[in-house]
Amino acid sequence: MIVLADEGVVSPPELRELRERLVGFRFPDGATVIRRHEVCLGHEAMLVPGDADGQLHALWPLIAGLRGMGMSVADLCELVRMGPDDSIMFGELEISQAAPLEVDTEYSIQGEIRDVVRRTGKRSGVFDVVTFELQVLTPSGASAATVTNSFVFVRRS
Repeated sequence: MIVLADEGVVSPPELRELRERLVGFRFPDGATVIRRHEVCLGHEAMLVPGDADGQLHALWPLIAGLRGMGMSVADLCELVRMGPDDSIMFGELEISQAAPLEVDTEYSIQGEIRDVVRRTGKRSGVFDVVTFELQVLTPSGASAATVTNSFVFVRRS
């Protein structure tokens, strides 16, 4: 982050530098377990009618992926050099689920940043869209789901 001493303005990081540093960046491998009480709370919050068939809601790969991605969202914000006046929003989401997730099963999570794009909006000004992919793997190493996410970092300069 560059601070212009005379004006006190914080400039967003150079897009070229962000892309060179981030595209292809692999998150540390992580893991997570979805517990029964979390399923009950999550399904209640999502207004899912019971779980009689034992299958977890299709949003659980996102939750498992983000929770086990090997770094926190705060770490990701630091990685993309989010400034003190910048903000973060959830962008696009695509979930490709190969198998339903199960309660009390440890899933390994592997992830990588796929792209960084800079755009400008009329109201928001400059913002960076950081797209990353998370693989949710079963204990045998098979893919349970692929979660492709983007976070939007609004740069307030």
